[in-house]
Amino acid sequence: MLNDNELIISEDERQNEEKRFSYLKFSNIGLFLQYFYIGIVYMLTINLTYEFFRSYLGINGEMCNLANVAISAPWSFKLFYGIVNDCFPIWGYRRKSYMLLGWSGCLIVGIIIARTPFPSSRYVYEKINSEIDECSSTNMNQTKLLGANLDFEYEKITLHYMALLLLYNVFVVMADVAMDGLMVQYARGERLHERGRAQTYIYTTRHVGFIFAALIKAFGLNWYMYAGPWCDGLQMSTVLLMLIIVPVLAIPTVAFMTTELKCSKQEDHISHIIVVTWNLMTSIAVQQIIFFGMVAAFLQSLASPADIMIISKWVNPSSMVYNMLGTIFGDIMFIIGTIIFATYLLNYNWRITYGVTQVVISSLGLAATLIVTFDIIRNQYFYLSDSVAASIFAGVNYVCTLLLIVELAEPKVEGILYSLISTTNNIGLSFGNVAVNLIVLPFGVSSETRFVRDNNKDRIIVASQAIFITSLQLLVLFFLPLLPPNKAQTRELKLTKGFSSSRGTILLFTTIMMFISCVLLSFTWPYISPFLHSIS
Repeated sequence: MLNDNELIISEDERQNEEKRFSYLKFSNIGLFLQYFYIGIVYMLTINLTYEFFRSYLGINGEMCNLANVAISAPWSFKLFYGIVNDCFPIWGYRRKSYMLLGWSGCLIVGIIIARTPFPSSRYVYEKINSEIDECSSTNMNQTKLLGANLDFEYEKITLHYMALLLLYNVFVVMADVAMDGLMVQYARGERLHERGRAQTYIYTTRHVGFIFAALIKAFGLNWYMYAGPWCDGLQMSTVLLMLIIVPVLAIPTVAFMTTELKCSKQEDHISHIIVVTWNLMTSIAVQQIIFFGMVAAFLQSLASPADIMIISKWVNPSSMVYNMLGTIFGDIMFIIGTIIFATYLLNYNWRITYGVTQVVISSLGLAATLIVTFDIIRNQYFYLSDSVAASIFAGVNYVCTLLLIVELAEPKVEGILYSLISTTNNIGLSFGNVAVNLIVLPFGVSSETRFVRDNNKDRIIVASQAIFITSLQLLVLFFLPLLPPNKAQTRELKLTKGFSSSRGTILLFTTIMMFISCVLLSFTWPYISPFLHSIS
């Protein structure tokens, strides 16, 4: 059994000990900036559930979950992007060329989104409240005019925008996977005892991008069209112009501020890469990490449809409060969590760290839900501050699992390994988002009537499903023995464990079936949910 003072060091790593990786070098800064851009577009495509899909278009909690699954579907194909990166370098580059192609595709789709006629607010159509009465008569007339035909077209428009945002993410992921591969190369250039800090700083930069986009949503969408208190603000179509501005900035960043060594002409054939990928899938060490990651992602993503109904019906925060507390302060705490891990916990027992943080996150969430459900405190600041407190532990938790990839990665297949683990984790997340609709179906917590009626029976049902979901999330503690406790044991796991083709086949089949289930349920849920609710 090894500890971190007894690391098995390769010759390349021994050479890295003699040099120091420079984070602020001009040729390295471009990668950091791109992760900042990724944070912005991720927030403005995938994290629009509350403002756009729930407040503006008025879809229910189940459909909000499935909208997230559909829009984020390309993130479950990171493995295939990684294989293409490593097999088909363009202009002699494995990473930069795909970054340029990805951001260029984002620019084209962003222009299409900008030219698409934007729907009117279903929230205003259904409820012209007192705050709107205080607004100008011009806004009132415009609201009524826009709302007149919304009931006919909002479902079609919802699916249309889901498809456009999905397509945008196809190209975002293309750039992101190339960035991930280059990031792992950067991380392997660090001194061994410091390894993991490049990842920490890079993902911190991405969360700064989250915060920037959340500020735009907080102050731009805090008006009555999005169930907010203000009389005026930005149209969603204006906010989505950022989907054009970001790739316009990203393209020269890749071209002039991101450095990658040109690869040799004798490149691996795709058949060789497929063999390498299969070897990774059959490695028991990789299988163990993938299985743990998928189970953890699945359990952590069990967010009940009741959560968004609690927010919109019982807490009812404005867009500004929702983004300031739920996203901005939350991401600041997440960043603090990653810095704490990189500074103090990098060489501590990862297994203990992960377990403690998961218990704290689940406990805080359950406590806030129960307090709001039983009307002890129903305050937007109280309910959303729970996610702020939990985010610092989520940051520690997140980086803890990422470090495994650097220790398992081999030269020239960094992108494939990173994509393989990211893909399986994303499928676990998506499957959890879909499965939770079926898990809580007997509780009937997706109905708005239950939250509007708000009697003791309804509260007990909502509280019961919250306790049940939290219990499922904490099952991850039983799988912690699969998580190596430190760098040394991760490397020992890689070196001492063998291979198993049968386990690899089962893992591959399970992953494919989970993904197919996610896609089918996401696009057929509007048609099958009435039947499922009728028999539940």
